[in-house]
Amino acid sequence: MPYEFINLKDDPRELEKLNRLMEECRQRENHMESVNIYYRNHGTCHGYPNMPDEIALELDKRIGRETVQDTPYSRHAIRDVSVEGTHLLKRTNKILIKIMEEPVWKF
Repeated sequence: MPYEFINLKDDPRELEKLNRLMEECRQRENHMESVNIYYRNHGTCHGYPNMPDEIALELDKRIGRETVQDTPYSRHAIRDVSVEGTHLLKRTNKILIKIMEEPVWKF
């Protein structure tokens, strides 16, 4: 998922959107890690909960064919999702700091 640039002046719900995107990153990272663990334990993605057989078959075929990786998702792919989440967190923190620095009273 590409990073979406959101401007607080253009969209007052930016923090809400950033939090949603961070949660999606966490879910994707957790899913990728759990599929890898399942694969290591069973030697296949077939039977992974809520995964259609077609996707499991495609992930199984991809292992060893495209790269020398031994799991459905490479550590680099998982790291990329984690880095995306970190960028979103930094953006959220900058906005929170900016909001806190704004004067409360305007005369």
